[in-house]
Parts: sequence; structure tokens; C-alpha cells
Amino acid sequence: YVVFCLFTLALSYLLNGILVYVVHKRRARIGFYRYFTYAFVIVDVAYSYSFAAAQPFWYAAPGVLAYFSIAPWNNHFTLIRVKFSDFKIAYQIWFVAFLAVLLCITSSFIYRYGLLCSQFIVSMFERPARFVITLFILSVSSYSITNTSKMMIYIYINIRRKVQKNFGTEYNSDFINGYSLMVDLNVFCGIKINNKVKQRKMSNQLRKMHGRALKVLIAQVLAIAFALFPIFNPIIVIYFTEDYRKYVM
Repeated sequence: YVVFCLFTLALSYLLNGILVYVVHKRRARIGFYRYFTYAFVIVDVAYSYSFAAAQPFWYAAPGVLAYFSIAPWNNHFTLIRVKFSDFKIAYQIWFVAFLAVLLCITSSFIYRYGLLCSQFIVSMFERPARFVITLFILSVSSYSITNTSKMMIYIYINIRRKVQKNFGTEYNSDFINGYSLMVDLNVFCGIKINNKVKQRKMSNQLRKMHGRALKVLIAQVLAIAFALFPIFNPIIVIYFTEDYRKYVM
């Protein structure tokens, strides 16, 4: 597993490097969406690095999901052992990178939905003044989900119980709601995109383009389940983007 984690890091760097090169060469034909690709590459590299540094292994049982580091340098190097708010640095980076992957995918779904259904949504990404507002919303969402998730797996059980009780009674909410909202948005946008592609009158070329874009988003969601998103993502993007695929071939 240690070798696998390091191999994943090296392969992720290689594949994402190829993706950046291809996007740079074909940037004139792709337009604004290339910035989503750049964001994914940054997140992929951060995720790969933190995954290799922490080397998280997991144990699952009914009602239990536990993560722990099996890195051979766990007891020797500052990177793993220094604590930040009672969390190890590599684990913190790994978790934030995973959250960033979810936010990038959700943002991609929303942007693609906007291209077909709402120019205002598109303007929230493409106009600098409005993008600041979008970035602020994403930052607040990330901060909230990260904090609540950190409390949920806090090292002291009495603190976990107290926080869970306060959130449950005062806000009528629980820790999973932030993730559920992202999943709901992805499903909603995916269904709407699919329906619009089928119903709206457009050229076959445009219909195929939106269809391939939806396949990319669905494939990215599935890639998360295999915990190898940084490797699968550049392959998915190049394969389903015809211009990228032709350039690589």
C-alpha cells in the first residue's frame, strides 16, 4: 500500500502534467472552461501529495468508518506529526483537497447547467466582479463544512457529542447536510442538463458537445468512489474532450 501511494503520486503528476500541456496548446478552442481544468489540476496535485504523505488506510464496519495513517515515516517527520488544532497536517491537507474536489465538481455541474439554462449563472463565473461573489460563497461553504467535519471526528468523544447535540438541536441539522447539498445540486443539474440537451433545438455538433460534457461530469463523480480521482480525472477529461483526444493521439 505504501508503494501504491507513492506510485499514485508519481502517476498523478505525470498525467496532470500532460493535461496542462494539452490544455495550454488547445486553449483557444476550449474557451473559459479551461479554467475549471486548471483548478482540477491544482486540486489533483494537492490531493495526490497529501494522500502520499498521510497514506490513509481505512476500516469500515456497521456504524464505523475509521481512517489512520500507515506511512513508514509517521513517527519521524514533522510533516505528519506536527498538530494543527489537534489534526495532523497531512491529514488536514488531504481532507481539504478531497473537499475541494467535491466543490470543483459541483461548480462544474452548476456552470454547465448555466450554459443551457441561465446566463446569469454563467456570468457568476465569467465576469470578474461577480466571480468574486461566487468565490466568497465557495470559501464560506468550504470553511463551514471543514469545521463541522473536523468537529465530527474530534479526538475527544465528549466534545464530539456536545457539538453534535448543539448542531442537532439549535440548527435542526447534522454534519452530513453540507455533503448532501452538493450531491443534490449535482443530481439536479445533471438531470436538467440531460433534459435540455434532449428537448432544445440545437445542432448535432452542439448536442454532442453538451452530451460529452455531461459524461465527463458523471465520470468524475464515479472516479471519487475509487479514491483515485487525481489519476482518473486527467484521463477522463482528455478522453471525453474530442479536441484534447485528437491532439494527444
